[in-house]
Amino acid sequence: MENNRPSHTIVSELLWTALTVLLVTIGFNVTVGADSSGNSFMDSGQVPNRQVVNANGLAHKLYFGLSNGEKSNFAKANSDTSQTPDTSIIDKAGINSDHPLTLNFEITNITGKDKDDVDEILTLPNYQNPDYPDANPVPTPAETGGEHGPVTITNNADNSKLTLQSSLNDGKDEYGHFVNWNENDWYDDDNPAPTDRNDVRWSQIQCLKVKGTIKAGQTYAFSIALNTDHIDVNNPHYFSVGDLSYDLGTYAETPLAAYARVAKKVDLSGKYLAVTQNQAKTGYTPLKDIQNQMPTIDANKEIFFDNFDIYKGEPISGKDQEQKLSTLSTTGYTGSPYYIDLFKLLPLMKSLATNDGYSAMHASDGTLETAYTYPITPAPVFTSADGKTTLQPLDKNGVGNFYLMFDKIPNWVKPVTPSNSGSGSNSNLVTTNPTPTTQPSQNSGATTPTVTPTPNNSTSTVVSNYAEVKGAVVYGIKGLYMYRHPTFAKNQRVGRYPNQKRPNRPMFEIMVYARSNGRALRYKVRDLNHGTKSFGKIGYITANDKFVVNGYYQTMPKNKRITVIAKHGVYQYRTSSLKNRGKHDRQNTHLKVAKLVHYHLTTRYQLTNGHFVSANKRLVIQGLH
Repeated sequence: MENNRPSHTIVSELLWTALTVLLVTIGFNVTVGADSSGNSFMDSGQVPNRQVVNANGLAHKLYFGLSNGEKSNFAKANSDTSQTPDTSIIDKAGINSDHPLTLNFEITNITGKDKDDVDEILTLPNYQNPDYPDANPVPTPAETGGEHGPVTITNNADNSKLTLQSSLNDGKDEYGHFVNWNENDWYDDDNPAPTDRNDVRWSQIQCLKVKGTIKAGQTYAFSIALNTDHIDVNNPHYFSVGDLSYDLGTYAETPLAAYARVAKKVDLSGKYLAVTQNQAKTGYTPLKDIQNQMPTIDANKEIFFDNFDIYKGEPISGKDQEQKLSTLSTTGYTGSPYYIDLFKLLPLMKSLATNDGYSAMHASDGTLETAYTYPITPAPVFTSADGKTTLQPLDKNGVGNFYLMFDKIPNWVKPVTPSNSGSGSNSNLVTTNPTPTTQPSQNSGATTPTVTPTPNNSTSTVVSNYAEVKGAVVYGIKGLYMYRHPTFAKNQRVGRYPNQKRPNRPMFEIMVYARSNGRALRYKVRDLNHGTKSFGKIGYITANDKFVVNGYYQTMPKNKRITVIAKHGVYQYRTSSLKNRGKHDRQNTHLKVAKLVHYHLTTRYQLTNGHFVSANKRLVIQGLH
């Protein structure tokens, strides 16, 4: 039976706002149980529900199970509308004819005396409510032989007066026409003639009823083998089992329900497919000129799967972006929407913007996207550039099942190698449009952020490829001045920054690029030097990398060691956003590094203990010192 919760409201392409938060979180998946090889086939979310429901003097357990002992979330009493149903995902790889998926029911008498008014009605996953018919009534009970067909009574608790009945669902009432289903009591309540068990089609049984007397402290339990052969693993269809527990004395009823779906784990092999929107805006066209630069899918753990439809396919952005992605999983299942964190692809995006003229895709307001949202439906359409020829480029020629979307940068000029011009450099130059951008891609791939420098006027600015990204932090490695205008003159100086020892070097945030009258590249910057008179001042400084460089390390130390150089030491943090402060490390402390992590346009070093420290060059230095 399909649940009545709102269906997925997914938009084919959700456009996000400008570059805001670097997403570096990891989703957590908690599963219960595993087979003998250590494989797990049941995903019940971060905290599986194992709470027993007490109703009408009985303790209830209702759940789906696998032969290796794994269990789904237990059913909740959904009479309380404030309760959100727990769902579970079952990996199809853990199910076969010898080890089927089972539905498990258990009641225990907790009244302290015999209970003679047991009345429980179970609606199986294939139950067809006459008011809400299910177009996809699967899975059904398996067509197996034996006294009880697919039903195995696992604990009868010497309950000779407790009967199990099945519904023939012949339209006589809401739940159909019940027939007793006990080993020695197989007859129709409305027909004294015994029912021929050979005439029963187990797959057509939609309801079961447990009725009669259960002794004090005793437990009655059974399992039902289910046939999952006809389940479409690409469909996000949740099926459910329900139990209506009646109190015949007060006519009160307590409904319970457990939800699950069968899916397959997503294949993350292969490279991303590079695409752009076709001319008709009806699909995506492969970009052959940059395909050879596409990375291996999820090599940077940039894909986050919303397996339990927490965010309903809605875009995630802003200050809570990192927190929200941290609630998702890095293990994906078919039928799940997902998000791609473009910030984790920042080096690729910078290279494509500089050397190939491609940026991440832009939202309708013209800002670059920071992450792509890939819905369950509709499936992506790939075409020729004019949109007239349908293509099938995924899962072939080394390409996997995910793609990244790009926009062509207007007025981009291919890099050239100019002659040395004194104040410039011998670096390759590129023409870019005004604002640095980072962009994600959609549906089965992730897009990486692309940074595109922007000029400070209507004409394009040619930017050296050593130039840092707008919004990045640079610091001075030699003495320098700040000026009012891009063309430097002594009478235009607004700040002086003498050469300093490393921990005291001046730091600046790049706002835009500019050119002097002689075409020398400049940074328009904001002074970031807290505690100084110049803090917050805005002006122009040289972009020459002999004077200013990125204030954050972009590489791993060769010996995987760093030394704390900040006078007051540094703190370790439990997240890359440098929240949840932990241990304090004094100046000259040596730390072991596991990897470099990008956060916005800054970086962190993740230590071997899993904690993070800033990779700011004024705070730490690579190597042992």
